[in-house]
Amino acid sequence: MKTMSETPEQMPDNATDQPLVTFALFAYNQEDYIREAIEGAFAQTYETLEIILSDDCSSDRTYQIMQEMAAAYEGPHEVHVQQNNKNLGLIDHVNKISAAMAGEVLILAAGDDISLPSRTEKQMEAFEANPQAVLIHSNAHTIDETGLILGEEYPPRKQSLEEIVKSASIYIGATGAVKRCLFDMFEPIKYKATYEDLILGTRAALIGEIIHINESLVKYRVNIGIIFQSKNSGGRLDRRRKQIIHTLETLKQRRLDIDASNHSATDAILRIVDKQLQQVVARQKFYANPTFFFYGFLGSSSYYHLKALSSETKYLMRLIK
Repeated sequence: MKTMSETPEQMPDNATDQPLVTFALFAYNQEDYIREAIEGAFAQTYETLEIILSDDCSSDRTYQIMQEMAAAYEGPHEVHVQQNNKNLGLIDHVNKISAAMAGEVLILAAGDDISLPSRTEKQMEAFEANPQAVLIHSNAHTIDETGLILGEEYPPRKQSLEEIVKSASIYIGATGAVKRCLFDMFEPIKYKATYEDLILGTRAALIGEIIHINESLVKYRVNIGIIFQSKNSGGRLDRRRKQIIHTLETLKQRRLDIDASNHSATDAILRIVDKQLQQVVARQKFYANPTFFFYGFLGSSSYYHLKALSSETKYLMRLIK
C-alpha cells in the first residue's frame, strides 16, 4: 500500500505496452458499501492499472477500511490510498485526483457502486477501436442497498453538441472513463454545484467523440448516496432552488469550457448557452426577489422572464416536477 505522496513516477512492475490507466474510487461516508466497491476495483482484469482509493474526509470507517484492504492486497495492481484533510465535495475531489493521476485514462468509480471485473479492459478496447474517442461509457445494472439487481439503466440517446450543451443528462456518470486531455486542455472545474459527468461529457463533445458500450459494466446503487440525499433533502421549494443553482453553475462551467476549447462553432454554441443562462437567471430571480423579477418584464429579457414565470408557476401548482 502506498499513500498518494509515495506514488512512483515510473510505470508499475506489471507494466506492458498497454497504456497506464488510473482507476479512482471516490468515497465519502460509505462504510457499508466500500468493501464491495474496492473488491470490484481489485478484480479488474486490465493489467497496467493504478488504483487510487480516495476518501473525502469521512466521519465513519470508510478510510480505515480502505487502508485495511489495501494493506492486505496481494494482487498485480499498484494501489494508493489517500484521505483529504477536509471534506472537499465532489467537484474539488475530482479536481484533486485528476491532477494526481498517472494514467492516460481515468476510470471514475463511486464508493457505493461495484465495477465488474472486465470494466476497464472493455473500455480500453473501445478506446483502441475508436481513436477519436475521449470518453467511453456503458449501461449499468441498478442495485438496491443490499446489492440486489433491480434492472438495467441505459444512458440517454446519442446527442448532438448543440443538445449536449443544454442537456441535464449525457451519460451515466458512474460508468465513465475519460482521457486525461479532458483535464489537461481545460482548467480545473470552477463551479462546485454541478456534477462531473455533465462537465466531462460536454468537454468530450467539444474536442472528440463519446462512445457508448451497450453492455452493463457497473452495478449502480440507486436511491442512496450523497447526490440522492442532496437532491431530496429539504422542502420542495428548497429543492427547486438547489436545482436552479445546479443548472446555473453547470451552464457557467460549460461556457468557460466552450471558450477554452477553440471549437470551430464556438460563437454559435455560446449563443445557445447564453439563452439558457438568461432563462435560468430569470428563474432564480423569481424566488430570490419577486419584485425585481417582475421589473424584468420591462427590459430586453422579458421573453425569458415570461418563460420563467410559466415554468415556475407550473412547478408551484405541481403540474410539473
